[in-house]
Amino acid sequence: MRFQWVKGHAGHGLNEEADRLANAAAQAYAAGREPEAGPGFAGASPGGSEHAFEVTTRQPEADLFSLSEEVSDEDKVVALERSLLSDEVRADPAGVAGLLHPSWQEVGRSGRLRTREQLLAEIAPLAEPVELEVVDTQRLGADLVLVLWRGSGDGGSTLRSSLWQRTGQQWRQRFHQGTPEG
Repeated sequence: MRFQWVKGHAGHGLNEEADRLANAAAQAYAAGREPEAGPGFAGASPGGSEHAFEVTTRQPEADLFSLSEEVSDEDKVVALERSLLSDEVRADPAGVAGLLHPSWQEVGRSGRLRTREQLLAEIAPLAEPVELEVVDTQRLGADLVLVLWRGSGDGGSTLRSSLWQRTGQQWRQRFHQGTPEG
């Protein structure tokens, strides 16, 4: 067996598939369902390993993975947008990486263009909380939602827009832009 390191969330097909399966397993666990079977290891027998985990039935908790089917995609995307402002998520670069599309880019409040890799290298909790006020949400297609929002508390008021794209069952931010309000 040979292992090869690849940069996470950089568009590598197998790494992206592993991320998709991990997120699907987390969602299944939160909903008390059996996760989709992955490719496994050659020669491994299903269900017979002492290291296999077992899904137990439990009551779903109120979190992002167990949002009711009645919640609109726009509301789900706004909840994900809010999560990107939380200290808990921002303290976990891997968690942030799971919310960003592999082709993510940002034009920041200062006008600086930033790539996904640059953001992940710099991500940290915010110096002060940012209040998110939704101005508008627009469905641009079956798998695209644009969120226009105002952020205050980050050195003034900033008008922000985020484009979210759904791949499979997962929404990921594809583009983000911030413009200072005068």
